[in-house]
Amino acid sequence: MQSKLKVSIQTKRSLARLPLQMEEKKRLQVILRKSLKACLKGLGCTEASVNLLLCNDEEIQSINCQWRNKDKATDVLSFPFIDRQPDDPIAGELGDIVISVETAIAQGNEIGHGLEAEAMRLAIHGLLHLLGYDHEGVSKAMRSRMEKTEEELFNLAYASIE
Repeated sequence: MQSKLKVSIQTKRSLARLPLQMEEKKRLQVILRKSLKACLKGLGCTEASVNLLLCNDEEIQSINCQWRNKDKATDVLSFPFIDRQPDDPIAGELGDIVISVETAIAQGNEIGHGLEAEAMRLAIHGLLHLLGYDHEGVSKAMRSRMEKTEEELFNLAYASIE
């Protein structure tokens, strides 16, 4: 059965102000698309779509303020189209993920694994939120489950881009 996984990526013009060459931006998009598709396949999904928006801190702060009433920048936001639980079947339009590339650059440098790995980690984190996982206001077991799944998917995604 052929997989019908779609990852749509949009970038904001504000990314032009970040210290990235056009080739780096294109490579980042390719990596994120491959990573998210590999994660969905790894979770047993064959038909789903995800929207990903890459922006800067100013734009993610505006989105965070508008939709979550938090007037501050963050690294990643997720907006699921429907409420899910982690064990629900995965299909259809899952939702939107927003990543601040500006914050991803800073966090990747701070951690020491660079932009690509950090953006992958953030995309996977956002995907898990779309699938009903959470780490805030939940039990230690649920938080632990999300962290373990995120790590497993990161390893799977990383292998898909090598």
